[in-house]
Amino acid sequence: MALYTLDYEKADGRMFRFFSHQPFQERVVERLKAHPGILRPGEGSSAPWRVPELRMNPLTGELVSLSASRQGRPHLPAANQCPLCRPQSAEDALLSELPLATPADPPFEYDLVSFENLFPALSPANESGICEVILYSTDHNTHFSAMTHLHIQSIIEVWQDRSRLLGNDPNIQCVFIFENRGAEIGVTLHHPHGQVYAFNHIPPRLKLQLDHADRYYATHMNCLVCDLAKHHANQTDLILWKGEHLVAYMPQAPRFPYEIHISTLLHRPHIEDLEGPEVTELAGLLKSVVAMYDRMFDFPLPYIMQHHQSPSHAKHLPSFHWNLQITPFHRSANKLKFLAGAETGMGFFVNDSFPEEKILELRKAFVWDVG
Repeated sequence: MALYTLDYEKADGRMFRFFSHQPFQERVVERLKAHPGILRPGEGSSAPWRVPELRMNPLTGELVSLSASRQGRPHLPAANQCPLCRPQSAEDALLSELPLATPADPPFEYDLVSFENLFPALSPANESGICEVILYSTDHNTHFSAMTHLHIQSIIEVWQDRSRLLGNDPNIQCVFIFENRGAEIGVTLHHPHGQVYAFNHIPPRLKLQLDHADRYYATHMNCLVCDLAKHHANQTDLILWKGEHLVAYMPQAPRFPYEIHISTLLHRPHIEDLEGPEVTELAGLLKSVVAMYDRMFDFPLPYIMQHHQSPSHAKHLPSFHWNLQITPFHRSANKLKFLAGAETGMGFFVNDSFPEEKILELRKAFVWDVG
């Protein structure tokens, strides 16, 4: 499914890319300039924007982002003040990142948007990286389980677009795509959206996975993620679903009780390497998995959806490939899995359940959505 794109630079220098299933008509950029919406505070204002700064922890060598301007981001505003909703009036436009929805000639229609985060943890201003927001829909109240297969497929294609474009920047070492859902996770806006962090370095958890995968490859001469996918596709203890191109399963040592991993059966180092049939199948699987989580306890289960993939410039890395990990923070309907002393202090996770039992609960709630 072809998506048309329109790139626009806001007055504060942030880049926006609009995606639509229909071609954009001429002169629509004039409307964007007329109603720029929220702009980053400038130097000398009452709350000047501060460039986020990366500092190294001398005990571990890990980088930490210091981004004081993030304290000013909106926190769960009312629906009529949502900065990701399309404004209906010039007054509303002052509170929104997006252009007016009022009728105009020519009309400006779009389906998804990616844009630089107003409150980033990384910034091109000091070459620490780039943080983007991906607006999944213009509908404030929708979610993956309510979207059509075709719309979810469009979201995947936007993920591919951002990973490819940001990953081609010589300063970027890896592109991390993720979605936080639910106030329990720390979400500050309910409007359906995801994020992209394009790092100028390899963050610790990805480095841990890459190093482990390299050691596995040195011994077995095969990709660890490929072998895990094939192993779970051929046994039933922990598998949730197997298709022609993808498999969804619970890892044998999950950090969270209801954690699910999704992977292609063929070697795909980056999300942009997924081909048409794989994208189509992934769209159906995402819709079905999120619907499963919503069905589990009869409420939208909070989760983090995270894409793990090869470093940006390792285009043909044989030892590691794209996989999607979904980690709900609930351990039962009324209990959360908190990251306490051992998890936060030592990175040592304690899961008070067995995956062989939890996968049975998930299977009861899983229904493949044929679309």
